[in-house]
Amino acid sequence: MGAVVTVHLRFKSLALLGAAALGLALAGCAGLQAPAPLPSAPLHDEWFAQPAAPAQAVDIFCYQAARHSAALAVCLGGLDAIVFTGGIGENSAEIRARVCKDMDFLGIGIDAAKNQAAVGGKEGDVSAEGARVRTYVIPTNEEIIIARNAWAKLSTNN
Repeated sequence: MGAVVTVHLRFKSLALLGAAALGLALAGCAGLQAPAPLPSAPLHDEWFAQPAAPAQAVDIFCYQAARHSAALAVCLGGLDAIVFTGGIGENSAEIRARVCKDMDFLGIGIDAAKNQAAVGGKEGDVSAEGARVRTYVIPTNEEIIIARNAWAKLSTNN
């Protein structure tokens, strides 16, 4: 496989997008006070599931994810696939659709029915028929990866 962009949509891992700055911007758009202290208390994935989450804040989030994905596509000279993972990427068909809605010029297209079916820990290819770039949803289990890495490190130090 060639160039693949992984869109890991979770506030806890948005260092690439500048989590502190993005968290402040989204909190401001939402009319919320910034969490304190900001670096150790980022907004959580569940925030997006709340009916009161303002549309402007979600628009900014989706725009930033699309912007950074498109920038990576330029750096890589195109894409073979885009992978959605992380709490939001795995569980929000709406956010995935909004992130990809204007990226058809890159060959990215999402099938609405497949996208709706790939939630709640379900893995799948959500690409529209004829899309040049495959779009996947792949659930992660970060906790088990961390546990395995910790065990491996501890096992080699004994």
